[in-house]
Amino acid sequence: MSNINRLAVFASAVMAIIPGVFAQTGGLAQVSGGITEEEKAYQRRWSAEEIGAEWLQMEEWIKGEAGRGKGVMPPWTPMEVKGQEVHCWGRIYRYNNTLFPAQVTSLGEDHFSEAPYFLLRQGNKTHKFQDASVEIERVSDELVRVKTESTSGPFVLRLEKEYEFDGMAKVKFSLCANGPVAIDRLELVLPMNGTKSKMFHYIVTTGEGFNGGYPNTDVGAVAQEGFVLDNFRTMIWLGDMRSGFCWFAENMENWRIGDEKAIQALEPEKNGARLLRIKLGDKQFVLKDEWKMVFGMQATPTRPRKADFRRQSDWSTFKFSWNEGEGEYYPFYTDVANARQYIEKERAQGREVMPNSSLTYYGIYRFYKNMFGKVANPGLMHRELMLWGPLWTRDPVDGIRYFENCPCYGDKTDVLSGQHTAKSKWCKRGQPMCLARLCANSTYQDYYIWRLEKLVKETGLKALYLDQGVSGCANKYHGCGYINYKGKWAATANIFAMREMAKRVRRVFCNAHGDSKILWHMSGQLFVPVISMGADTFLDGENYRGGPLMVREFYSKLLTEDRMKGEHTGIQFGFVPLFYPEFTSVLSFTKELYAPTPASTRDMLGLMFVHDSNVAPQESVHNSLTIFMQEKRLSYFPDCLKVSYYCEDNGLVKATPGNIKHILHYGADKGLLILFNWSDEVAMAELSLNTRELFKTGTDLPLTDAINGEQFSLASGSYNVPIAPRDLRMLEIKK
Repeated sequence: MSNINRLAVFASAVMAIIPGVFAQTGGLAQVSGGITEEEKAYQRRWSAEEIGAEWLQMEEWIKGEAGRGKGVMPPWTPMEVKGQEVHCWGRIYRYNNTLFPAQVTSLGEDHFSEAPYFLLRQGNKTHKFQDASVEIERVSDELVRVKTESTSGPFVLRLEKEYEFDGMAKVKFSLCANGPVAIDRLELVLPMNGTKSKMFHYIVTTGEGFNGGYPNTDVGAVAQEGFVLDNFRTMIWLGDMRSGFCWFAENMENWRIGDEKAIQALEPEKNGARLLRIKLGDKQFVLKDEWKMVFGMQATPTRPRKADFRRQSDWSTFKFSWNEGEGEYYPFYTDVANARQYIEKERAQGREVMPNSSLTYYGIYRFYKNMFGKVANPGLMHRELMLWGPLWTRDPVDGIRYFENCPCYGDKTDVLSGQHTAKSKWCKRGQPMCLARLCANSTYQDYYIWRLEKLVKETGLKALYLDQGVSGCANKYHGCGYINYKGKWAATANIFAMREMAKRVRRVFCNAHGDSKILWHMSGQLFVPVISMGADTFLDGENYRGGPLMVREFYSKLLTEDRMKGEHTGIQFGFVPLFYPEFTSVLSFTKELYAPTPASTRDMLGLMFVHDSNVAPQESVHNSLTIFMQEKRLSYFPDCLKVSYYCEDNGLVKATPGNIKHILHYGADKGLLILFNWSDEVAMAELSLNTRELFKTGTDLPLTDAINGEQFSLASGSYNVPIAPRDLRMLEIKK
C-alpha cells in the first residue's frame, strides 16, 4: 500500500471511531473577572486550529520511516551462511537436511540432543516430520531466510524461518494434505541437551484469568522430574548460567486444542536428553485448507557484553529526568533549546540525561510545570491521543478500556468523552499524572519513533529509560486479538511488534551516535526476543514489592541461588544486570516499613555483588550505603576484568563452609575478592587462593579489607576471614 493510500485509510478509520473531536473544540472558555491561574488552566480547551496542526503532521510519521535503515547495529556482526549453517554472533543454527536445525550451538555449546520434530497422529498412524529439504538464502547482512519442507503420508509440512542478526527466528508453520484428511493430534518436540537444560524461565503474558506474575511466570532450577504446564506460557527458556535456548509464541491462534492440560511439558532426563513437548492440537478435525501458525525461537546469549560492562549500569553515570518532559512518561520537549543545554551540561559532568519513557505507557495530559518552568497548554490531553488514542490503545479482552485510572487523583478518562482538560487540582510540578497503555502493533509505534528521532536530532539525547513489560492486547482496530480454542476473543502478546519497536529505538540512537544507552525496566520478564534488541542494561526487582515474593528484610532469605543465577546475572542472556530495591516501596502495599537497618542493605549488596550485578541506590532506607559500597566495587574496573564465580569449578578460589559465596575480579596487578555469608550464623570463611600463581609473584599476598583496611595473611595454606550473618566482605589483593 502506498503512503498516500495508507494515510487515507488511517484517516478514515480515525474519523469513523472518533467523530466530533474537532467539533468539540473551542479555545479558552469565557469566564468572569477575578479568575485564578489554576481555574484558567482547568477551563482551557484546544482550538480546532491547534488540533488541525497536529493532524497535519500525520503525513510525516505515518510513513513509518523513522528508526529504519540498513546495516547490522553494534554489538552484533553480519549474518553468514556456510552450507546448511546459519551463523550470527556467538551462535550457529546447523541444518542437516532437517526441518529444524539439527543442532543449535551457542558459545561453542550444543543445546539439542537431536533435531526437533513434529509428531502428527492420524488414527492409528503417527507421522514424524524431521528430515526435510532445506533452502537457505542470505537476504542481507541482517537477515537469513530458511525454507524447509518435510513429507509423510498425505501431508506436506513447511517451515519458513527468518533469522535476524541477533539470532531470533520468526517461524511460519504450514501444513497441507492432498485432500481432506482427519487429524487427531499434533505436537512439537524439542529434544534438549540434558546437561544444558539445568535452568528454566517461563512467562505468562496472555490468557483468560491467568496471572502473569509469580508463580505462573517463574525462573529457577529444572526439577529432576521436569515440569508439566496446564496454562499456556508465552515463552519457555531452558539453559544454564552460560547459555540457553527459548521457544515463544504470541498466542494460540489456530491451535486445534480442546484444553490446556499439559500444553507444555518438559520430560525427565533420559539418555542425556530432555524432551520439551508443545501441544498444538489434540482435538480431531478435518484438514481441508492450509493450516498455519506462527512462533519463534532464539538461542542465548543474544549479544556480547562490553569488556567494562559493569560501568554501563553505574547509576551515577545517568541523570534521570523522572517524569520531566511535558507529561508523565512523556520524554518529548517543545522547549528544544533548554533541553539541549540541559543535556550538554550534564554530559560535561560525566552524566547522560535519561528521560523516563515507555513503549507502552504514555502520559495522557500535559504537565503544569517541568524542570524548565511552566508548560504551554497545561493540563490538556495530548492532541495525538485525542486524535488516535482509540486506534493505539492496548485493550483487554473484557471490553475496550481506553485509558488507565489516574493514580494521583482518581480521574478516569475516556477519549470519547470530549473532555480536553484533566480534572481536579494539579497546578504544581509534574502534574497532572495519568497514563494510557498503548500498543506497539499500532501506528503508535510509527508516531513514537518519529517523535524520538526528532528529539535525538534536536537535543543530542543519547540515553533512554524504558519502563514496561510485554502484555496482551485485543484491540481489533490495529490487528490484535484472535478467536481462541474456546471460541472467545482473546488477547495477543505482541512480541514481534514490541521487538520491532525496540529495534527502531536502538537504530535511532545508533544512527545518531553509533551506539545506544537503553535502560529497560521489565521486572521478572526476561523476554529474550524483546530485551535482546531493547536492553543495554536490564533493571529488575520490582517483582519483589508484593505477592508471594515480597521482600521484607533480607533478600537472601527470599531469593534462592537458582533464581539469582537464572534471573540476576545476565550472563546467559547477554544484558547488563541492574537490581532495583523495593524496601521502601512496599509501604504502598503494607503500610509498614521493613528493613530499617543497614543489615538489610548489606545483605542485598552482598547477594547482588557475588552475582555480578550492580544495585540502583533507590527505595532503600540506606541509599548512601549502596552508593558508597558500589563506588568502591566499581573502582576496581577496568583493571580487574577477569572474573571467577563461586559456581565455577576452575580452581582459582575455594571457600568453606558452603554458605560462603564468592566472586573474584582480577587483572595483572590486583584483584577484588567479594565474599557473602548466605546464612544466619557468624562464619569463619576458609579460603584457598593461590595469589603467587594468580599474580605471578614469589610471595603470598595478603587480603586487605577494602573498607576498613584489616589484613588477612596466608596461614597453614588458607586465609581465614570472619563474616557476620548475611553480610559481605570486599577484600583487595594487590601485587
